[in-house]
Amino acid sequence: MEILQSLAAGFAVILTPANLYYCFIGSLVGTLVGVLPGIGPLAALSLLLPFTFTLPPVASLVMLSAIFYGAMYGGSMPAGAATWSATAARRPQIRPSTRPAPARPAVAPRPPGAPGPGRR
Repeated sequence: MEILQSLAAGFAVILTPANLYYCFIGSLVGTLVGVLPGIGPLAALSLLLPFTFTLPPVASLVMLSAIFYGAMYGGSMPAGAATWSATAARRPQIRPSTRPAPARPAVAPRPPGAPGPGRR
């Protein structure tokens, strides 16, 4: 029972409006920095670390983790990053027909009904 109380207390701390704001800003900035070629999650953390010095400790950790995950997601967009080699190696199955199967995104799938390549 003590574990559930600790888990609830952790969610109460993380789900405050200020921490959710820092999470949103960190993931947005991390994604924008991660899209740049050659800048991975570690470089994004190193570049954006000084912005968290004035924040409270919990908000700083929330923002740094959001920057990391945002940079990981942003790194999936350009080609050539070493961390996303598994995404680049994923190929569609070869069919006997002349037209190959449409490639499906491995990281960020398109929502149903959204326009884009592969629509018929």
